[in-house]
Amino acid sequence: MKKFFISRKICAGLLCMLLILGTARPAFAYFDRGNVTVTLGKNEATVTAGDTLNVSVSLTPVSARETEGCGMADCPQNCGDGCLDENGNCTCNGTEYTTYYTDVTVSSSNTSVANASYNNGNLVIKGIGAGSATITVTGSLRQYTDGSDTIKVTVSKASSASSSSDSSKKKNDSDSSSSNKKKVKVGDSSDNEDFASSSEEADEEDSTEQSEKKDSNITVIDSDKGTVYQTAITGKKQGKKIIKKIYGKKAYGLFQYTDDQDQLLYSYEFYGKDLTAKNSINMAITVSNSVSSDYGLDASAISFDISKEDAFPGKAEVSLRVTDYYADESLVDLYRIDDTQTPVLLAENLSVQSGYVTATLIEGGTYLLSPVTQQAAATTEDDSAFSSTASTDTSSTAQHSYAPLIIAIIIIALLVLGILVKKGIITVKRND
Repeated sequence: MKKFFISRKICAGLLCMLLILGTARPAFAYFDRGNVTVTLGKNEATVTAGDTLNVSVSLTPVSARETEGCGMADCPQNCGDGCLDENGNCTCNGTEYTTYYTDVTVSSSNTSVANASYNNGNLVIKGIGAGSATITVTGSLRQYTDGSDTIKVTVSKASSASSSSDSSKKKNDSDSSSSNKKKVKVGDSSDNEDFASSSEEADEEDSTEQSEKKDSNITVIDSDKGTVYQTAITGKKQGKKIIKKIYGKKAYGLFQYTDDQDQLLYSYEFYGKDLTAKNSINMAITVSNSVSSDYGLDASAISFDISKEDAFPGKAEVSLRVTDYYADESLVDLYRIDDTQTPVLLAENLSVQSGYVTATLIEGGTYLLSPVTQQAAATTEDDSAFSSTASTDTSSTAQHSYAPLIIAIIIIALLVLGILVKKGIITVKRND
């Protein structure tokens, strides 16, 4: 049998390559031209519900002229000699320059209080309902690190002047209607019967109208997300008028309860497309910090009750003020007490934003909010960090998929080599 000879240096080289590729994590330097700086004209603002407020937004840089790069998701900044031009831009995929502009995104911590949008250097804030919310503006630009700034917005109730005018107008209409009532001759029984019948029908309609008016005055707000019909929570059954108006539409019904200082305590927001019925419900919420220890929750857990008398017409985004119990940015878990008086976990790690917790609810009942312990929060952060790292590693691996392939080839080569040496087909010789 013919024998083949292989140098020990070759074997050592293969082992070194395997060791390097197997133990070294990909460490590629991508373009990092600095941070996008976002600066708002003010950090606090007050606006009336239904009104808008403009705040200036400064971006640095506003734009950047760059080449397309090598075509990778993240173009390496040190891609080798002859790869970069005199401006430090990658020329692998061409030398033509393109102007890229900073992309601006806006988010609100509580859209039932305020939302906002970016328009040509201005942050346009729209007041929705009484309360406070934090608006975050973030700037993103390729080859730069995202930057952001925030503004705390306090929304006050709309002036009652317009509602007084409406009431006066309705009163005049009512007086006019009364003066146009049919005159009846005394002793004409048929006419009296007709009048009595029409009067009863009118009284019934008036009664229904007055019942609807108990929903309080309705404010119509044209927001970026759609038309919002907003009214106050009365503590009694209400909402049918607004629910019927938004049913099946891209519109919202916003019901809010405020205290004597116009501070929003809780709110319900229904989206027309999510509605499945057109009924009224009692939206009153009662909060308590006396939670039975039998539930096995944190000692600082709180409960809130919503009437179960009527089914929800659809799912609702419920926001509850919890500043008296939990700090901003803290995390809480949401439970509902079932028929066996057992807490059932509905949502984990809800974040307190601007003093409010927001959750999606589909029915009344007794709910519990329990703070996430520091240990659990740390575990969540670790998991998040692990996920982030895993995502980054996956991205790098996807971009440089040749590394695992080379490792696999070397391992197979070494295994085959070992078998051949063992069988005497190949003999390893020393290099003199």
